[in-house]
Amino acid sequence: MKQLNLSYDRIRQLLETCTIDQLDSLDILLSQVKSYDLDIINSAFINIMREKYDKYKSELEGMRSYDDITRIANFDVSTIPDYDLYQCEKIFLKKLMEDAIKNINETKNPLYLGIVPNIEEALNRINYSLNDLYNIGFMMSDEELEIMFNKFDAIEIKSFNNIFETMDMYNTENMIDIANKVYKEKTHDRLLTYDEAVKKYCSFDIIDLSTKKKELSENELKFLCDILEESFLGLMHYKKYNDIKSEKYDKLEVSLSNLLESYKEELDARNIYYDNYDDDNAFKFILK
Repeated sequence: MKQLNLSYDRIRQLLETCTIDQLDSLDILLSQVKSYDLDIINSAFINIMREKYDKYKSELEGMRSYDDITRIANFDVSTIPDYDLYQCEKIFLKKLMEDAIKNINETKNPLYLGIVPNIEEALNRINYSLNDLYNIGFMMSDEELEIMFNKFDAIEIKSFNNIFETMDMYNTENMIDIANKVYKEKTHDRLLTYDEAVKKYCSFDIIDLSTKKKELSENELKFLCDILEESFLGLMHYKKYNDIKSEKYDKLEVSLSNLLESYKEELDARNIYYDNYDDDNAFKFILK
């Protein structure tokens, strides 16, 4: 099963923005997703519905009486992308929608074929929004990204999700896909070893990615510095905009800053000048 690159907290935030009707439609959509592990989203979904039950009890009780035909007739996810979603949430929804469409078209169940145009409408809005972000292709090719991620172990690669989640200037979709590809090749869908599990659940911190800095090329170090700067600023904005007080995010902010400084120090040690990309120079060459 494929893994979705969004944490429980961010999935909850996404679901909390949805109306009850949209949540019901998402429930139908999720029933048609087959390729992804849905344990985390199902857990978040159940908890959100429990919390909303008390607030909208009468509406939810009425919804329970709907048969599948009525629920599908009321299906609508097209307005969800209209919210001020973060990039990580858009990519998350895109993966779910693409998989649901593929499975519905394969099974050709007439009950579900009717909702495909609505899902495609939402998907088009998401793609349009993602395509408006800066393409990282001018910085790192797919081949170069794959080479870079192969310098990290499986747990280190998964930790990049924490970096990707707060990026909203660069389009991270392709980078996420390549990271997932390399992760899968390294694990071959096996269970984590004991040492890997300890590293993942107990001791690993983003700053530990600094241990690979000697192995990274000049271009890789510069690229990661740009990515980390954007992630750090995105996290600060995310915390402020949503008025989040969280020890977890405070720690991540410090770790991102320290990792960035570690990579910059490595560039300095190699006598390499680092200047981040800005709108006045590199961005004018960006392919959108």
